[in-house]
Amino acid sequence: MPLIIVPASHISEESIKNARKAIESFRPDIVAVELDMDRFLLMESEEKTPLILMLKSIGPINLLMFWLMKKLQYWLGKKTGILPGSEMLAAVNLAERMGIDVAFIDREISVTFAKLSALPAGEKLKLLIFLLKGLFLSLLPGKLVPGKKIDLSRLPPEKLIDEALEAMKRELPGLHRVLVSERDAYMARELATLLRGHSTVVAVIGAGHAKGLVRILKRTYNLSDADIRVHAPAF
Repeated sequence: MPLIIVPASHISEESIKNARKAIESFRPDIVAVELDMDRFLLMESEEKTPLILMLKSIGPINLLMFWLMKKLQYWLGKKTGILPGSEMLAAVNLAERMGIDVAFIDREISVTFAKLSALPAGEKLKLLIFLLKGLFLSLLPGKLVPGKKIDLSRLPPEKLIDEALEAMKRELPGLHRVLVSERDAYMARELATLLRGHSTVVAVIGAGHAKGLVRILKRTYNLSDADIRVHAPAF
């Protein structure tokens, strides 16, 4: 089985354990992670890019959206005690200790920022309102989603992920294209290239990309069910 996809939540302790378990169990030739090199180096060094430099490179509106997204992710991470992206760093660190090569398969963050900058103003406004609501709800005790009980320490149920992606595609189609569908296609191409040179690949990616990656790998790169395994509890 050449490709093992490990869906992950970026603030979930369960995802860290699942990524490590997959690498230890399958002992792949290479571990792929949903990072580009710049993001990895920034996370590893724990350095913060000065706001003035980010302001010059992406502009005030995009900087505000980026800041709100990061704040929301970090505040949710505080609820679980897991820093965002810990599962990716854990996968890289374990692979290095085991002498396994690592591949960074995500699109460069600068390209994604440039595409976000080009989104229509109306969609940016809707995103800002959504992020502000998310931040407000994250500060309140109790449920983040009315009527739904969400355990942030675990990988979200597949149904909940599907509903969130559908809502995003419906309400924020440009954002969905830039953050999800385009990156699905980019990472699928990178994985297909890795599979031509390696017998077994473990790929740790955000859970929201799992279905899209599998669909593209089957339709575009002719992989079968026998070629791909999704390694996640009850996913």
